[in-house]
Amino acid sequence: MGGHSSLHRIDVLDLRGQRALEPIDTGALTGLHGLAVSPGKLWFTAQGAMAIARLDMASRQVDWIMGTGQAWTHMLVLTPDLKHLYTSNVRAGSVSSFDLQLAPVPPAPAGAPRPPAGPPPQEWVHTIVPTERGTEGVDLSPNGREIWTASSGSGQIYVIDTAAHKVAQVLDAKAVGTNRVKFTHDGKRVLISSLRSGDVLVYDAKARTEIKRLHLGTGCAGVLVAPDDARAYVACSSDNMVFVLDMHNLKTVDHIDVGPNPDGLAWASVH
Repeated sequence: MGGHSSLHRIDVLDLRGQRALEPIDTGALTGLHGLAVSPGKLWFTAQGAMAIARLDMASRQVDWIMGTGQAWTHMLVLTPDLKHLYTSNVRAGSVSSFDLQLAPVPPAPAGAPRPPAGPPPQEWVHTIVPTERGTEGVDLSPNGREIWTASSGSGQIYVIDTAAHKVAQVLDAKAVGTNRVKFTHDGKRVLISSLRSGDVLVYDAKARTEIKRLHLGTGCAGVLVAPDDARAYVACSSDNMVFVLDMHNLKTVDHIDVGPNPDGLAWASVH
């Protein structure tokens, strides 16, 4: 599935049959962009509505919406346990943290009947972490303790403590034009791509220092890391290429001509 960035449509592709299926209209949820998938659900950002929403894939209906109140809610990260959501808000210059918590239950009046048995009520608690205008690429460390995001304007990286909901450190990465931020699966490295310079920065996540800066071409955008961390794939939109990086030697080992303007990348398992 893919969001249609300027309208209110989700395009659906049958990868086995290699054909387009009927698109899904999201109505007033406009400016669709960031996507995340959980069993039976598609989560997405709606920039025009300053919101995130969830689509039930079976019914093709939106079954949950939460507003951010932040301009240009862009990228989305969802934790595997579905209890935490993070978005980058580009124009507002912030990161939104949504945490699913137990809802407070007021004490029942004396003599009132007991509430029916069932799971305790929960609610999403929204916390806004200020960063700076241009904050776009965002990713969560595999241990869930840190959010890394970067500003395309200043090229600074913001490291956010997810427990404290505060910026823990600002790194002067000089990564102007940053587009995407991606952790390796072992949590040891972070890749940051730049649309403006065509560079990919490799950072040591623990030391928070730059290991290497690779110049791939022009317009570096989407970043995808292989499950075993041996390879990384970087879409260079202006070059119409996806470059393949050897993560052991930190060198370019191949490139794939994929047609005009590649950007977002994702794994697909087709049997």
